[in-house]
Order: sequence, then structure tokens, then C-alpha cells
Amino acid sequence: GAYDEQGQLDITANGFDINFISTHAIIRGEYIKTETDSFVERDHEQTIDSFSRNGWFLQGTFFVGHAFQSLGSTELVLEYAETNKIEEAERWMVGVNYWLDPRSVIKVGYEDTDVVEGPDDTRFAVQFSYGF
Repeated sequence: GAYDEQGQLDITANGFDINFISTHAIIRGEYIKTETDSFVERDHEQTIDSFSRNGWFLQGTFFVGHAFQSLGSTELVLEYAETNKIEEAERWMVGVNYWLDPRSVIKVGYEDTDVVEGPDDTRFAVQFSYGF
């Protein structure tokens, strides 16, 4: 669809996702591709050019608490993600989730992102999430 006031610039997004849930594990993933128009100056004239990019992720979650009941509602999480074209990068994340109840979770994770043209990023994060 058009995203500027004059209706000259378009953006198109296509994607799909997967979600497999078993008793002890979940596998999730997503792929998305976008194509975006932008104004570019060529030979002192504004023209419209399109650029595309894509990315995907795959995440596995294992319910440790199901195998070892003393760990309660604990999950181990492993994720890999990749973006291509603009700001190319790949990221690994490993973490532990502890569910306080079906709507409240404490997440602890370590991420390592390798950026092709730019500074790499590593981080350790602790989050509390509540859904309703």
C-alpha cells in the first residue's frame, strides 16, 4: 500500500510463520520480505527507486519443568535470526524463562549479534512481562 501523502510511494510485505507446539517443546519461526519505494535523486531529478530486504528467525523452547518437576515452570530458549540486504546481521540468543503464572514471566537472556557493516552487539537482559 501507499505510505506517503501523495500516494506515490508503496510498501509491500510478504511473510509466513510456523508454530509447532508439543507437550515438552515449542518451535516457532518467521520469514518476512519487504519492498519499499523511496525518492532518489538522479541527475538532479527526483525518481522513485525500490529496495527490498528480508529476514527470518527460528526459536526452540524446551519446558525443563516438565522433565524435572522441581524446576517448576522453567523453559530453556534458543533462537537464531538473520536479516539481509539493509543492515545485514545474524543473532544468537540463549535464555531461560520462568513463568510465575500463565500471564507473568521472568525472562533472562544473552544475545550475540554480528552486524556485517557496523558494530557488533552483545547484551544480557532480564525482563518481566505481564499479559492480560
